[in-house]
Amino acid sequence: MNQLLIVTCNRDTWLFRHQCQSIGQYLETCTVNIFINELNSAEWKKWFDVECKPYLVNHNVTLYTYNDFVDCIAMENLLQKFLLRAGWITQQIFKLAFSLKTSAPYIVLDSKNWFIKHTKLADIQKRRRRRVAELFHNFYFDAIEKLKATEIYYCRPEITPYNIDPIVVNELFNEFGGVDNFIKWFVLHETPSEFIMYDLCAQCMNLDSDVGQDSLYTKHFWGDEVTLDLTQFKQTLANPMTHMVSIHPKLVENLNKSHIEALLNTECSKNLS
Repeated sequence: MNQLLIVTCNRDTWLFRHQCQSIGQYLETCTVNIFINELNSAEWKKWFDVECKPYLVNHNVTLYTYNDFVDCIAMENLLQKFLLRAGWITQQIFKLAFSLKTSAPYIVLDSKNWFIKHTKLADIQKRRRRRVAELFHNFYFDAIEKLKATEIYYCRPEITPYNIDPIVVNELFNEFGGVDNFIKWFVLHETPSEFIMYDLCAQCMNLDSDVGQDSLYTKHFWGDEVTLDLTQFKQTLANPMTHMVSIHPKLVENLNKSHIEALLNTECSKNLS
């Protein structure tokens, strides 16, 4: 495992810039693939060259846009969703569709995932499977039916970081008769999950028997709170077991960004000593 896939967009520039800084400080040299989930990526690329690229000089970086996938995906289904402001669905598609561009496994990140200590990609282990969250029940049972599954499965949590093997994804697309048929089915759902779909396929096809593990390696701060708990955030940065912190974009709206940046500079600098 020596590559990342990061899916990002205009909304998450502050998160993404700090993510790039954290990659430059703490992540081993690797391939960093970045998919820009915007119809017009020109301005984003200019911003990236100034604000983010300097942090990634020791990594092999490749940028991807919608145009890079026109040779393997019929875009009309996705563009219609994007224009309806459902970019959160299109980004799920490309986390899987990147398997059409690589044969090597990759770890998916969102912009909210920041490294806070020295990390190797091999350290990021798969999580244990569990019952699917109620929010995804309808999608889960539709997926079970579509895959003609013979039993009820637990699934790995549908959160990043997430390990993807292109072998599984290609089996999934084949099961649907191609990537375009999969997309047409996927975008019909109100609350789909690319990771639930991936893991169900991996189990049905007997392609992933890894039990996974529970650990304090990553700490997530979700958007269902009103504000970020700064005391808990500082404790997380200081926890020797935690190598990644994730701040949901919804929390950014009410965030004192300068305070967060100061905490990162103060607490994370201790991790470099």
